Amino acid sequence: MSLVRFLVILGFGTLLSWTAWMLVLTTLDPASGGLAALFLFYGSFFLALFGTATIAGFFTRYWLERQTVLFRQIAVALRHGTLISAGSTLALLLQSRRLLNLWAVVALVALVVVIELFFLAGQTRRPATE
Repeated sequence: MSLVRFLVILGFGTLLSWTAWMLVLTTLDPASGGLAALFLFYGSFFLALFGTATIAGFFTRYWLERQTVLFRQIAVALRHGTLISAGSTLALLLQSRRLLNLWAVVALVALVVVIELFFLAGQTRRPATE
């Protein structure tokens, strides 16, 4: 699959996700909708934010780092999109339960940073020993 086709499909899916999130937001009542309404709300929000963050991250990397391989940039953008959308969705979930405070935000940011550092540590190249 070409990069352009991938970005078009990702953009279309992101547009569908934002549309689904807006429909859930305007039509479903979380009090009477139960668990299904909450799952649809958080699921569509996660997917919409994931697509938006991935596309924005890719084009930012493409603009700033033109000499880097494009598929490596999309891999990093996908990882960052996942981390951003998971952290934001978790923060929104904590806020809905009235559990979001300064310490929860610090712990959430620390968790995202540790996960990113784990991936960065796996990417470092060590010189070959002779």
